[in-house]
Amino acid sequence: MYGWFGADYTVNLGLVDHRQCEYCKSIQPFHLFLRYHTAGLWGLFNYVEDQKYFMVCMTCRGAHEAVKSGVEKQFERHPIPFMRRHGFYLLAATLGLALFLYFVVFHGS
Repeated sequence: MYGWFGADYTVNLGLVDHRQCEYCKSIQPFHLFLRYHTAGLWGLFNYVEDQKYFMVCMTCRGAHEAVKSGVEKQFERHPIPFMRRHGFYLLAATLGLALFLYFVVFHGS
């Protein structure tokens, strides 16, 4: 029941444009995909260990990696859910607050 878990996720972020595919040698639709790996305690308090964006030809599935900084500026919201990105930090902050309150309440007087 207790343990450290990791998981891989792939998210299709939708059609980007139509462009020349270096594998198909013709104009094809390209989608943007995000692949990321999370690790965390109990599979709930996670953090992202690795993330990569790929432009994928939807005809032949040929892919090349996209530049992360240029891609992330396009989104209103980050495509990775909050608890998968920052859950581990939330756990650490909660434990830190609990320890602080424990020492203030029981050992403060």
